[in-house]
Amino acid sequence: MLEEHVDEIQAADAAEGWGGDKYVLFSGPEGERLFISLVSFDSFQDRAEVFDAYTVFGTIKVQEDGGTSAALGDTGRKWVMPDQTIFMGQDGPIVLWIIGRDEKIVGTAIDLLFEGLQAAASP
Repeated sequence: MLEEHVDEIQAADAAEGWGGDKYVLFSGPEGERLFISLVSFDSFQDRAEVFDAYTVFGTIKVQEDGGTSAALGDTGRKWVMPDQTIFMGQDGPIVLWIIGRDEKIVGTAIDLLFEGLQAAASP
């Protein structure tokens, strides 16, 4: 998939070092869907290669689809297209993906995840 918009070497480097993943797919009563995935990599370098490759891939794809792309500091990216919004964030060797139909549902998912993390971290 990456080779569609990223050169072969960068795509191959990004494919190495996958340490595993967990994901959940939510489906709403009106056919809404939300995909959330945590992908771990063997090292920070492996994660950085994937993050960089998908940043290139997503930015090119979103331009083709007439959407927008935004960096969210050094650790996140968001792509908004007419029929899909994708968030990708990184922390340590982990990449978080949230993919939904629109920007509002993805934003709500991000807010709820951060609220949950803050609650889990408080005594």
